[in-house]
Amino acid sequence: MTPGREDILIIQGSGFLQDFIYLDTEGDAVDLTDWGAVGTVKAYVYSSASLLDMESGSEITLGNDGKISILLTAEQTAEIEFPPFMSHGSFPAVGSSCIPPNSFCGKLGVWDLKLFPPESDGQPFVLLTGIACFVKSPSSAVLTCP
Repeated sequence: MTPGREDILIIQGSGFLQDFIYLDTEGDAVDLTDWGAVGTVKAYVYSSASLLDMESGSEITLGNDGKISILLTAEQTAEIEFPPFMSHGSFPAVGSSCIPPNSFCGKLGVWDLKLFPPESDGQPFVLLTGIACFVKSPSSAVLTCP
């Protein structure tokens, strides 16, 4: 399965809530009862170190209606620290229709969400991946997507 693409905007020092609905190939919501999930935010695609780790039962909630909710506290978003070599705007070299190069972003990273079905239903897989844009000020967070 090819992961879906979803870019996210995190205003550091503010709470973050993002909901997704997981649908099967026929368009029906997948019951995520007894599933697990982990999410990772990294400074760049091939980094072995994560900036933020998320998991079901903590930052990620899975519903029987296909709903996946990611909830981060203001403290969690404020504590995200980028390595000192990270430059503003153009790194990592991943294109995005929602986040143009040299835009309002203070820092760009990457993120993914991996699902773990119950043992009898198959192997873990990455459901979503995308760019994570971090800004310090809500006034600079204007995101326009087509």
